[in-house]
Amino acid sequence: MKTAVVISFAILMLGSAALAQNRTVYTSTRTSDCKQKKTGDESHADYVGICRGVGGYKLEVIEGDLRQTINVISPAGKRSRLDFTRFFASFSYIGEKLEWRVKRGVPIALISRYYVADPETGRQSRSVLFVTKISPKGSCVVDIVEEVSKQNDRAREIADAAADKPCKTTE
Repeated sequence: MKTAVVISFAILMLGSAALAQNRTVYTSTRTSDCKQKKTGDESHADYVGICRGVGGYKLEVIEGDLRQTINVISPAGKRSRLDFTRFFASFSYIGEKLEWRVKRGVPIALISRYYVADPETGRQSRSVLFVTKISPKGSCVVDIVEEVSKQNDRAREIADAAADKPCKTTE
């Protein structure tokens, strides 16, 4: 009887630990999956699309002058500008598949692949991963993972600890 209770307790604990682990949910930034928003002349944007997020969040994909960035829109409507272009001034675009890190059904981070052109040639030279912490109070970039071995794994580690990280500045 004691053995059955110990085994049951161990299974319950392992199950609870598994539920507490973060998981990945993917969403798309393809123009066919997003709703195009009209842009005013003052926006200087060639394209603005509202894309589905996770947990009530939405993404606003913005393109202007062959450069893209994202704004995160919270369920309450708070818009957080990530302004990827402040980190890379050259031509750039966002990958079509974004990775949300979710804990207990609540998004805690976003990983965005960002393709950056070589400023000398204008051709794509590398891709980096922007790691963004997600919070109802506001979202911001906390790190940029350069092309390295196991780049995705490194970005997930940073994303899973993003809540405790400060917002990244360009300095």
